[in-house]
Amino acid sequence: ENALTEESFSHYLYSDGIPETVVFLRKPNEMRLRMAVYAKTGSQGYRLAFSVDCSGNQFDMADFADLNGDGSTEIVVGLRSGSSALMSISVYTVENDTVRSVFDTSYTAAALSDMTRNGIKELLVVNYADRAFARLYSFGRADCSAALLGEAPLSPNMSKPGELILGMFNERTAGAVVEGSYVEHGSTVYISDYLAYTENGLENLSYSEFFGYSYTTVPMGIVMVDDIIITVSTRESTVITDFTEERIRGFWTFKRTRFILQLLYRNASRYLTYLKQIDKASTHVQERMQHSLRNNELLQ
Repeated sequence: ENALTEESFSHYLYSDGIPETVVFLRKPNEMRLRMAVYAKTGSQGYRLAFSVDCSGNQFDMADFADLNGDGSTEIVVGLRSGSSALMSISVYTVENDTVRSVFDTSYTAAALSDMTRNGIKELLVVNYADRAFARLYSFGRADCSAALLGEAPLSPNMSKPGELILGMFNERTAGAVVEGSYVEHGSTVYISDYLAYTENGLENLSYSEFFGYSYTTVPMGIVMVDDIIITVSTRESTVITDFTEERIRGFWTFKRTRFILQLLYRNASRYLTYLKQIDKASTHVQERMQHSLRNNELLQ
């Protein structure tokens, strides 16, 4: 077709044991993107089964999976238009050498994963265009129509999302980690959101009740007697255990002033970390309260 081939895949689109070749290409003169599927004829021949013209100037991603359990493979295509902030993802279903678009939305990152653990992959879409959120979609067996399984808020200050990592949090829970960063006071802060599908739907475990966060303050006294430094607290403190378990490098107890300043700095760092967790939890509850009037959420 006198076109520039960007990528090609050999994949079983049907359950007939014969692989098709999916080619993603671009016509140089028109700068138009096209997805073409070639069916095998004989031992070495191929014929064009169908092609789809796509809107955009660059293919961002392509993936294949049976998303509705009917034995045929759906094609997931991500397209970039002009800048990284303008991307769209489409899902195509294939049947009898015909293709049909069944889903389309904007996205920043996306992946296919069996997060519900039912043996069929779902589409996880992360979006930072208007507000930071993640959505999980399943596809119906009859017509492959998309159904929203859940939506979870993401860290609102993450301005540069990075990698989307799939895996298992434990033997029963499939999850996804959204890694990204933002700039605060001239420094780059790296942050991760942990997504999982639970009985409540899609949840961001980073500031969910799943972790059972509980916060309280405990006084700690520091007593200096000759060459001895004594710390007194009614409970075991993570600030102290960070030092006793050698998580802090470059400290010496004989340098008393420096050691005390390091204790106070570690305490302040822990305090800021917990404040960020509380801020996340507060944002999460506010998001849910906008869509629900249940008493237990109002009490939170």
